[in-house]
Amino acid sequence: MSRRTVSRAILEGGIAAEIQIGHELTQVKAFTGSGDGTSNKHISYDARHVHYKVSGLRCSRFLGLHSSVDQSSEQEVEDWEDILADTLKMFQKSPLGKRSKTFDHVLDLMLKWMGMNTDHCSKAKKTSRLISEKKTIPLSPPTHS
Repeated sequence: MSRRTVSRAILEGGIAAEIQIGHELTQVKAFTGSGDGTSNKHISYDARHVHYKVSGLRCSRFLGLHSSVDQSSEQEVEDWEDILADTLKMFQKSPLGKRSKTFDHVLDLMLKWMGMNTDHCSKAKKTSRLISEKKTIPLSPPTHS
């Protein structure tokens, strides 16, 4: 195969994988997330995975290797939301997504997020706590006029 053919196959395979993950995430009742980071030449990279059951089978799906703006827990939560939103958007734009008429939003996926696998560092624990807080939206008390 030519270099161009290999390049296109990798690109199209990545799109198909993202559509598959988006479809599966809209179908599952719950999932967990995991991730870890490293740096190379002063550039930070984070790998992220989701884990869930589909048709009775345990699945782990790779969401990609991404470089983050900074290494804060707040930024990591924002990155998770962006990745899930992009995956969901790719699925919904696909012919399969249009046929399934799934109107899930990132918040719907966040509500399905039941846990996070991390290492023992305090940043990972804080990220897990912040994601958990995203699921519990405080309701404002009604105002009386």
